[in-house]
Amino acid sequence: MNGPNFVTYGDSNYFGIMEINIKQINKLYPNSKIFVGDVGLTTEERKRIKKLKNVVIIDLDKIRELRQYFYNPKRAFYEKLFKLRKYKCARFFLNRFFPMKCISDIIYKHLISVKPLVIIKSVLISDETPLIFMDGDTILINKIDELLSGNFDIGVTVRSKEDQKTCGKYGKINAGVIILKCKNNRKINFLTDWLRKMLIEYANEVSLAEQDALNKIIYGKYLDKTNLKFKEFDGEIYNYSKVEKGFDRSKNKVLHLKSGRFKDKELIEKIKKEIYNDKL
Repeated sequence: MNGPNFVTYGDSNYFGIMEINIKQINKLYPNSKIFVGDVGLTTEERKRIKKLKNVVIIDLDKIRELRQYFYNPKRAFYEKLFKLRKYKCARFFLNRFFPMKCISDIIYKHLISVKPLVIIKSVLISDETPLIFMDGDTILINKIDELLSGNFDIGVTVRSKEDQKTCGKYGKINAGVIILKCKNNRKINFLTDWLRKMLIEYANEVSLAEQDALNKIIYGKYLDKTNLKFKEFDGEIYNYSKVEKGFDRSKNKVLHLKSGRFKDKELIEKIKKEIYNDKL
């Protein structure tokens, strides 16, 4: 089995973790493509990433080209002229009459909002191979072939019930790991609808809009209308974040250094020491 293709993205803040993750993906899935969205890497960091096996760099300029899917020039004009986005009643007006948010604004203001765009671009230049998205602060530490088994189109990782209590109404899914198995045209439809949900309901207001919007789509009426089948996977196995408490490589297959954990150099060195017996 050649395995799935992978997609990730990040800026200089995530470079160290992304480099580790890409090398590990290459070790476990040597025939898989790895699409990497460059949304703020330095020239040197980009060169180092580009030298790694199986990497396909996606430039931010290429990502910006996707604005044609969402850009509404009239809305952009009114926002710029009146700065209406600051007022709740005005945002309602804009969402009612000009439902597509101006991508040029979002793409600069919130790195997190670029996520669906990076995945969309990866799908557009990929074959029909299943695609696994991994946040820039995740590390694959074991094979995950079982994620591709079963009859489903979209796979998501679900937080533990304990963690869900602290994540609000739309916090069941963590959007750090997503599996897309359906045909590419259906992947695109799902991803564009996800992004539209983000832009219409949240605009520039919520930094985790992509996660809330994904939860609303998965657990709303969206999938009933599209006939997409989704499957839940255990986040403790495929999206494990309590890394500082230790982990079991056989049980925690994807580590997620979210909430700033990726900045903890001591923790990263500890992870590298525990995971790898050979030099990266």
